[in-house]
Amino acid sequence: MLLMALCLLASCGSSRTSLTARATSHKSEKNTGKSKPQRPAEHIHFNTYSTLPQPTERLLKEADKWIGTPYVYGGNSSDGVDCSGFVLQVYKKALDIKLPRNSAKQQEFCTKLDRDNLREGDLVFFTVRGGDSVGHVGIYIGNGRMIHASSSKGVIISPLSQKYYVDNFHSCGRIEQYYAMLDKSERISSDKALADITPASAKPAEQEKQPMASVEPVLPRQTQPKASAISAVEKKAAPKAAPVKPARKVTAKKATPTGSTMDADRSKVLNSIIEQKADSIFSSR
Repeated sequence: MLLMALCLLASCGSSRTSLTARATSHKSEKNTGKSKPQRPAEHIHFNTYSTLPQPTERLLKEADKWIGTPYVYGGNSSDGVDCSGFVLQVYKKALDIKLPRNSAKQQEFCTKLDRDNLREGDLVFFTVRGGDSVGHVGIYIGNGRMIHASSSKGVIISPLSQKYYVDNFHSCGRIEQYYAMLDKSERISSDKALADITPASAKPAEQEKQPMASVEPVLPRQTQPKASAISAVEKKAAPKAAPVKPARKVTAKKATPTGSTMDADRSKVLNSIIEQKADSIFSSR
């Protein structure tokens, strides 16, 4: 009994009634010897996608390998798997991301996401028969479809527009570790694309960091007169200097005494004699 209870807790939430109905249906088909013809299983058509990020491509290719795996309540392998076991195994094998075992815990593990913002790899959660709790989970693969482990058909691809999934839709969620891988992959792709369009003649980053040497501005050719032209213009513009004549020596002429100067000299002599005589007269007294 304890083992059965653990298996129930580990399941994706589908009811035991559906399993009983399925077993009864298989028994009936076995007894009558008749079986319904089965259509070929639909697979993910990767050529319908544009360029996928590497983590998304690995995730969807791993999920596609599980198509046709039979549904087993509490199953966790390629021999049989339930909805939450299928999601757990795909994320573990493709991206080494560990998720909780049942669908309700997986919904709590995710970051809630608006339905209009779904992208490949996000999880979609459903209730069972209109209840409030999560009982089923699938992986969104784009174009309004999901891949999941159906309790009646095993791992298949189903459109979200089917009435059952519309009526029992619960929420959507994204796994943060997966989105971190997407961000890294997109940055690498962006850097690679930038490198592809960079000219081969571009300088290495080390050279770009070096300061550029100062370069003297070069005037246009027509504004640079030749040296010979400059010399000719300067010679033409400069006035001719007058020849410098040697300075003449000027010799002072001796003044020749005139009549007036001679009379003045005589009077000076006479006055001197008279003054001497007068001095001698007054001194003798």
